Amino acid sequence: MTKKRVKYMVQSIAIMAVATFLSFFLQSYGIRKENILMIYIVGVLVITVTTTGYLYGMMASVCSVLLFNYFFTVPVHTFAMTDQNDVVRLVFFLITGFISASIMVRFHNQVRIAEETRAQMEREKLKSNMLRSISHDFRTPLTGIMGAAGLLKEADELDARVRKELAGEIQEQSVWLMRLMENILNMTKLESEEFEIRKNQEVVDDLIYEAVSHIIGLREKRRFEIKLPSELIVVNVDGKLMVQVLVNLLDNAMKHTGENGWICIEARYDAGKVWISVEDDGDGIQEDLKENIFDEFVTRSDEKGDRQRGIGLGLAICKAVVNAHGGNICAENRKEGGARFMFWLEARQVSTDGR
Repeated sequence: MTKKRVKYMVQSIAIMAVATFLSFFLQSYGIRKENILMIYIVGVLVITVTTTGYLYGMMASVCSVLLFNYFFTVPVHTFAMTDQNDVVRLVFFLITGFISASIMVRFHNQVRIAEETRAQMEREKLKSNMLRSISHDFRTPLTGIMGAAGLLKEADELDARVRKELAGEIQEQSVWLMRLMENILNMTKLESEEFEIRKNQEVVDDLIYEAVSHIIGLREKRRFEIKLPSELIVVNVDGKLMVQVLVNLLDNAMKHTGENGWICIEARYDAGKVWISVEDDGDGIQEDLKENIFDEFVTRSDEKGDRQRGIGLGLAICKAVVNAHGGNICAENRKEGGARFMFWLEARQVSTDGR
C-alpha cells in the first residue's frame, strides 16, 4: 500500500470520526436523526473532494450508512432496522453518496486533463520561444563571423590594424557562441534528474579570476574593479558551474553598460557565508522584470540590435546553480544607477598561513 493510499485511508477515517462525534453532539441537543444524516452526507462529500479515487467515496458512503444505523437508528448498537423509513433514508443516502463520488471523480479527471493540456501548451510555447530565440542568437554572431571572414579574404588590400580588428571580432563572436552553447548544455544538465553536482574545495579568488579571464574586453573596454578580502575564502562547490555563474553575471553587466562603463565584482565573508556581488553603472533592471528576471527566456523588452542577443538562459542558470549549492541569489537596482546581482554560499575562511 502506497503512502498516498494510507494517507487517504487515515484522512477518511478521521473525517468519519469527526462526523460521528458531531452527530452525537447535535443529538444531545435534540436534533432529529434526519438532520444528523446530513452531517454524514457532508462528510462523504468532503472525502470525495479531498481524495482522488472513486473507491474512497463509495467506502465513505457505506461506512456512513453502517455508523448511522449502529448509533442512531432504533434499536441502537445493532445493525438491525425496524423502521422502514430508516431503510428508505439509508438507501437514498447510499445512492447519493455513490453519485457524488462519481461526479467528483469525473471532476478530478477533467481538472487533470485541463492541467495536462495547459502544461502541454506551455511546453509547446516554451519550445517555440526557445527555437525562435536560438535561431536569432546563432544567426547574429554567425553573420558577423561570415562578414569579417569575407573581408579577411581580401587581406592583401587591408592594413594590419584592420586585419587585427576583424580577427578580434571573429574571436569575440566565436567566444559568445561557445558561451551560448555552454549555457544551453548546462541548463539541460541541471534540468536532468540524473545530473550530479561534483563538489570540491575551491578558493573564491581563483573562481573569480578564472571567470574574469573568460570575458573579452572586460578590462580594456570597461572600468573594472575586483574587491577581495585579505583572508582566503573556501567554498565546497562545482568549480566549473560556479565559474559559469560568475561569467554569466559579468557578461550580463558588460551587455548593459556602455563603453568605459563601470563594473565591480566583490566577495566578502560574513558569519559562515560568502557574499559575491557584481555591480555596474548601466541602465538597471526594468520594474516589470524584477520579479521574474531569473526565469528562463526573460529579456528586456526595449533591447535592440546586438544588446538583444541572449535567450534569457544566463541568469536562469545562475539561479539554478546557486540554489543547487544551497545558496540564494537576488538582484536590485543601485541608488547610484545601474544594477547589483548578489548571491551567497556556505563558506569558511582560511588564514593566509594555512590555519
